[in-house]
Amino acid sequence: MKRFYFYFIALVVFITACNNSETKKVATSNITVSKDTIDTIMAKPEQKQPLVNDTIYHEKPIHVDTIINKYHISYTFQDNDDVITDITGLVFAGREVLLEIKYDGKKILNRKIDRTDFSSYIPSKEIKNFVIEYFILERVEKDNSLIFEVNICVPDSDYCYQFELNVSSNGSVKTKKIDYEYEEDM
Repeated sequence: MKRFYFYFIALVVFITACNNSETKKVATSNITVSKDTIDTIMAKPEQKQPLVNDTIYHEKPIHVDTIINKYHISYTFQDNDDVITDITGLVFAGREVLLEIKYDGKKILNRKIDRTDFSSYIPSKEIKNFVIEYFILERVEKDNSLIFEVNICVPDSDYCYQFELNVSSNGSVKTKKIDYEYEEDM
């Protein structure tokens, strides 16, 4: 009989705690349905909800400032005013690189790099769908030229073109497309 009273008291305390007005507020505060909401939805059935909102996806700027041998390399990898919409309707900000290079204390290059710099390698119908996704100093060659690795991609995909930018000590820039051959699975 003592067990019965114990369980009965525990049940009453539990039910009382669940009926507390604070608990009800928390449970019902997240969802509000009213007659106005239902009438609005039912009144315009032909109106379609957009798949995505008007948000433009941005990336945080990346700033690199380094000294290697006689080079002082400074670049900022940041969003620009270009807008790229992918096949799902997501909207991404374009990207650019503001590159400044000094060699032996003398400025040899001050240049903005964006997707249009690679238009001779990417078909003209496709280039509007691409953005610079990756930019990094890869290495310094024996002839003192700098090699930067650049990936131009469709946002949020693995459809990319890869390039090497070769910057010589006098500031001339050469672009080379990197083609990879993949072995097929046997």
